[in-house]
Formats: sequence, C-alpha cells, structure tokens
Amino acid sequence: MNLRQRIKLILNEALGVPDDIDMVVNIYTDLIIDTIKNDIDKADVNQVQINVEKYEDEEAFKYDFKISPKESWEYLKNSPLFNMEQWKKFPTFINRISFSLITFPDGMFEDQNVTSPQIEASHVFQPSTFQVREVKKWGEVYSISSYDFSINMKESELDDIEKIRTKLKSVIAHEIFHSYQLYKKYKGTSKVGYGKEAVMNSFQQILQSQWNPEWNKFMRGIYYALRFEQQARTPQLYYELKDKGIKSYEDFMEELSKTEYFNEMNFLRNFSAQNMIDSVKKIESFDDLIFQGIKSQEFKENIENWNDYLQIVATKLRANGVDVDNFKGISEKVRQNPKTFFEYWEKFFEKRADEMFRRAVRLYDKIKED
Repeated sequence: MNLRQRIKLILNEALGVPDDIDMVVNIYTDLIIDTIKNDIDKADVNQVQINVEKYEDEEAFKYDFKISPKESWEYLKNSPLFNMEQWKKFPTFINRISFSLITFPDGMFEDQNVTSPQIEASHVFQPSTFQVREVKKWGEVYSISSYDFSINMKESELDDIEKIRTKLKSVIAHEIFHSYQLYKKYKGTSKVGYGKEAVMNSFQQILQSQWNPEWNKFMRGIYYALRFEQQARTPQLYYELKDKGIKSYEDFMEELSKTEYFNEMNFLRNFSAQNMIDSVKKIESFDDLIFQGIKSQEFKENIENWNDYLQIVATKLRANGVDVDNFKGISEKVRQNPKTFFEYWEKFFEKRADEMFRRAVRLYDKIKED
C-alpha cells in the first residue's frame, strides 16, 4: 500500500466509512439483485391487501426469498469482487439472508409522496453463541449474523431491477456496518454487543404507549439518537449519495435533503419538551377528556421508574450474553418533573442532531473525490 492509499484508508476510517466493509456490501448487493433476477419466477408469491385510498381494489404481490448460510458464502467467495486480503480484515463467513419483495401498482408511491423503493432491514445475532473461530483453509472467520430485508417497490421496477441497486446497497451497508461494529469491538475487547446503548435500544422498543403517540415519537427520537445507529447511518448515507453526480456543496446539500438521514436529523432537532407536556393537557375531543388522565399518569410512572426499567432491561441482556457495564441512568433531579425530564432530552437530541450534521458534511469531500 502506497502513501496515498494509506492516507485515504485513514481518512475513510475517520469519516466513518471503513474500506473493510466495501467488498462485502457490493457482493451482498449483487447477491440480492441476482437472486431476484434469477429466482423471481420460482419464488413463493402471495397477494397482499393494499390499505391505501384509491388502491384498495388493486393488487400487490409479495415474493419471499431465503438464502442459506452456505449459499451466501459460496456466492461471496466466488464473486469476481472477492479479495482474500480484503476479506481477512472483516472475515464474515456463513450468514443467512432472507428478504421479501412486495410490488405495488405504479402511481401509488407518487400519490403518497413516497419514493420507491422503500427498504427496511434488520441484523440479528445471538450473543450467547458469539465467537470468532478458526476454520481449515480460511483461517479466522466470523459467522454470527443473519440479515433480513423488506423491499417495497413499484411493479414496473421489476422490469429493471437495477433501479433499486443504489437504495438497496445503502441499506445493506447500514446492516453490514452493524456486524462490523460487533466484530471490531469483540476483537478489541472480547466484549459482545453495543453496551449501554443496547439497553437503550431494547428499552425504547419495550416502553411504547397505547395512549399517547407523542410518547412513542419520543421513543423514536431515542432510537435515532443512539450513537451506534448514527454510526451505521454514515456509510448508508455515503452509498446513497455517492452515485448522484454531486459536483458542488450545493448539489450535496440538495441530495442530502432528500434522504431519510436528513429527516431523522430534523426529527431530533425539532423535538420539543413543551409539545410533550402539551400532549397530555390539550382537550380536543371527548376521548381526550377520558384518556388525558391515563396519559398523564403513564408519563409520571414512566419517568419515575425510568432507571428501574433500564436496570431490568440491562439484567435481561446480560443474562443473554450481552456485555453491559453498570450505569446510573438519569439523576433524580432530572426526573423530578416531566418538564425538566423532557428539557434534558431536548438538549440531548439537539446535540446528537448536530453530530449527525457534522458527520454528513464530512462526507462531501469523499464523495466529490470518488
């Protein structure tokens, strides 16, 4: 590696887009695209009910695909993009990949002001069986991950599946980066998981309200503010923007403004403690009159028991093999009343939104250079 390549590698690491994941991201993107192209006619297909106004009488079709760990490894190692030296930096091995593809009538996305495709994903691992092991011929391997994807897109895009490549690659990058985070942490510390932030991630999923959507938005803000999630959104944003033909900072900002990354950043920035308080005070309907007392009591109990709930989640995660150090939670002073509590989070969210913006703009020079 010459000096220029070494400098670029260091800069990429600093920007949050490690070169170590690039090969796997590209190969797994090829794998899913090729699977759709080659197996769409053989895949299990089911008709899906459309619950969108004007489209209730039309049809959506759901295709399910499953790629076994062995199949994903065979594809990876036989890809023309596979490089042994690069792979050893992140020796991902046999991973299960499953995904669903749902096609909707053309026009529906536009009517809903939503871009196509919409892709969701998850990365799953078992902390209790987490390991880096030796395999004959290949040496050290890391094989604990499963990936699940849900792709919603316009029906006409099936005729040119390449149209979804950029979005798909960006989402794959997000999930691969999570796996890479776990691998690097384990190699460096022998610890499994995301530590305290794993507690907050599980906590925000559990502590949902059936009475108050404002509380659930608050929980969503906690998810967006998790640092390990923000770190994974950096390579996702890079792969989403890198092929947009960006030539200037103005181009960059325009394309950035169209992304979910930008929406999430603004979600954090626009969080209002006062709006949270107002959500349990306003009476606009008879139902509000009935449920406001329940909402107010729920707020009070959640805030009072916040640290206890966190400790319960932390204990459960430790029992499942996640390394979580002891932590205090939020001080009693902050939890003394809802206004103080939400003002604390308002400042926290604003800080994390500023971090997201700085992460994003640092990508500009890399994208322009690429």
